[in-house]
Amino acid sequence: MTGKFDWKSLLPHVAATAIFLILTLTYFSPVLEGKDIRQADAIGSMGWGKDARDYHEESGEYSYWSNSMFSGMPCNYTFSPQPANVFRSVGEVITLNIFGASYRHIGCIFATFIGFYILMLALGCKPWLSIAGAVVYTLGSYNFIIINAGHMNKSLVIATMAPVIGGIIMCYRRKLLAGALVTLVFAGLNVYWSHQQVSYYVLLTAVIMAVVYFIYAYREKWLPYYFKATGVLAVVALLAVAPAVGILLPTSDYAKESMRGGSELSVENGEKASGLDSDYAFAWSYGKAETMTLLIPDFYGASSHYNAGVDSELYTAYRNYVTSAMTGQYVDAVMQSNPGVSEGEALQFVNSNREIRSEIGREAARQATSFVSSAPTYWGDQPFTEGPVYAGAIVCFLFVLGLMIVRGPEKWWLLAATLFTLVLAWGRNMPGINNFLFEYLPLYNKFRAPSMSLVITTMTMSALALLAVRDFARMVSSDNMEENKSAKKGLYVSFGITGALVLIFALFGSSLCSFTTQGDAPLAQIPEIFSALKNERASMLVADSWRSFIYILAAALLLYVYAAKKIKCTYMVVALGVLFLADMWPVSKRFLSNDDFMPKEKTTEISLTDADKQIHALEERGEHYRVLDLTRGNPFNQAFTSYHHSSIGGYSPAKLARYQDLIDNYLSKYNWSVISMLNTRFIITDDGIAENSPGNPHGMPGAFGNCWLVNDIVWVNGAKEEIAAIENVDKATAYIDDAWRDKLSDAGQYCNDMQGEIVMTDYRNPGNIIYKSSCQAPKMAVFSEIYYKTWKAYIDGKEVAPVRANYVLRALPLPAGDHVIEFKCVDELMIASHKWSLYMSIVVGAVLVALAGFVIFRQFKGEK
Repeated sequence: MTGKFDWKSLLPHVAATAIFLILTLTYFSPVLEGKDIRQADAIGSMGWGKDARDYHEESGEYSYWSNSMFSGMPCNYTFSPQPANVFRSVGEVITLNIFGASYRHIGCIFATFIGFYILMLALGCKPWLSIAGAVVYTLGSYNFIIINAGHMNKSLVIATMAPVIGGIIMCYRRKLLAGALVTLVFAGLNVYWSHQQVSYYVLLTAVIMAVVYFIYAYREKWLPYYFKATGVLAVVALLAVAPAVGILLPTSDYAKESMRGGSELSVENGEKASGLDSDYAFAWSYGKAETMTLLIPDFYGASSHYNAGVDSELYTAYRNYVTSAMTGQYVDAVMQSNPGVSEGEALQFVNSNREIRSEIGREAARQATSFVSSAPTYWGDQPFTEGPVYAGAIVCFLFVLGLMIVRGPEKWWLLAATLFTLVLAWGRNMPGINNFLFEYLPLYNKFRAPSMSLVITTMTMSALALLAVRDFARMVSSDNMEENKSAKKGLYVSFGITGALVLIFALFGSSLCSFTTQGDAPLAQIPEIFSALKNERASMLVADSWRSFIYILAAALLLYVYAAKKIKCTYMVVALGVLFLADMWPVSKRFLSNDDFMPKEKTTEISLTDADKQIHALEERGEHYRVLDLTRGNPFNQAFTSYHHSSIGGYSPAKLARYQDLIDNYLSKYNWSVISMLNTRFIITDDGIAENSPGNPHGMPGAFGNCWLVNDIVWVNGAKEEIAAIENVDKATAYIDDAWRDKLSDAGQYCNDMQGEIVMTDYRNPGNIIYKSSCQAPKMAVFSEIYYKTWKAYIDGKEVAPVRANYVLRALPLPAGDHVIEFKCVDELMIASHKWSLYMSIVVGAVLVALAGFVIFRQFKGEK
């Protein structure tokens, strides 16, 4: 069938884009005033590869190594050269980056609106209902919590989930070319924006879809088309991945050596255990009962540092506690300075002294305000959280309605994906299933924080909820009385289930839960504050239960009025969209509000501390040393120090596995021999800094320096022996695994006590260091630098093979005489794969243009 293109058909989509833009700019209106968000994790990550970034800005060249964190690590997860990718330009359009919008917030949310709108259109919903669906999904709390935290790659990849699924649906619904185009564009962005865990969940969802569609294809006898569509989608998947080969290949190669590849200390039957440790991987598991936050946002107390407000019972209790404690201190002081005064007389004096009472009042108010502004109201199973995953009370109500009235394959794969990702999110709280999946589901043990799978849960629940509205409207307007009755029955039952559930917690919630968690132990020592905290948690649950009930009731009444034919379908959908907005917007504002914005220049500020300034004042130009910072919490879980120094600590969920072993066995236990082996010259403490040299205030042994010559080599058998051997490591001995014996011919010649010297002469950049040696006999040199396979060594310009010593360090056999040694980090795989990215981008770009042109051509011809 052919005809003229109907330009008016574009108007709803133009309107949708305008609505999404208005909502996005309204939410982030402080950005228009020149303000921005100080994103905690984004600020922390500024230390990642800081030295490599500085080198690039100064020279225009890239280093394949960074010494900012963990005594040195490859640049794959820090600051690496970016390969060509055809989807980069597409992403700049979708995130409005080409118009100057920041992908860090406006771009992410706008892209999420657009993405879910595409999914709903693919599911057969009309534009206005699709707009309503995009509103309720995009304004979900988690989308804003991760933006506030600075998880930008995750946020961007989440924005691609819905349209990828939408493209797959279009392919199976016989819109093969348009579906292939949508899938290719957003799957390409999904891979380009790089958050493998979210991409993995999308892949699992696609597999579930394929299985369900296969069952329907078999039953309804359209298997030939099913295999055709599946084949096209497989090709599209390859094309989406191809331009990212420059990132994926080096990342995959590095992952084998990282924590994700497992520790060599956990070797079983001669093979290294693969993947993360299960306890580490399952740390952020959603509690089963915590799933109620999908329906009632503050069911488990919101966040671990929630602003309870100065009008709360908790504020009053804390202020009274501080007032009582300070009053007691003043009473004790009065009695000590006046031995003859009784406690009662001292108390009377304190209470009657206006100046003292004023001081106590001010300090009590200050401390109470500080405490309630970051109160530990969360009492769930996770170690801590920034906020709950709230899908929406109305969405939950409509989801249940969808289970009752929606028909077809979409209902079943949406339900299956919802249940499956819920089980994944429970992690250690559903050990039977999740331990099995962790052991046998391919790649699953490479990821941590299973609660992240709820990004799929909220998407699938929202989609089925909107399908419920679509089918409800069709059924109550039908002349088929059975369908009419079925729709109304579904309305009553779904309201009865969800409404009754939240009403139970609204009426009896304060007596149904304990409102305590293991982390409450310190506050439990102060009964009056702990009691107020539990009451605060209870009141939050009850208040939000009533809130959810009101929205469910409002939505149910709206559908009831529509079923009674009192309003038109368009008005019902618009009203529902308004309810969605009213439900979701205020909850998300709890976790990312205008108060979180500040002048832009302050959002990326990492100030030098006095200790930082002291260290920089003591250092000499060209020196290379490391720092251990004990003042910012766990030094191996923060990268702020790495912004100003080369640190033996840092933060990365993908650090080298051997270095993690070193942390677990020695560094976290402050083994000063091993710390010194890493050339840790300065220790930052709350008392200032201590230079790591003989006679310093802490009495620590001296830092080993940049390099040293050993007198002896001790051969060890395997990783366990090697790491055990360095417990009392010194500069006289190198501990080397037997696996390196064939790399050293006549190793005995290097074991001698002949004189020699080696010094670092030029620290050119993190990936290029020069040394000079002068030895009377062949010697083994050890360098306080982390060994990795991308390092090449040269003696007088001739390449030689370095070896690994002392579990993590580089070592090099040196001939007698005077020599110049050069170490260069060259990632040949990254260089080669970047070329392939360029070639693949050209190919995929051509496919995109051809596919888009053909789809547009058919649309203008009016072909269906």
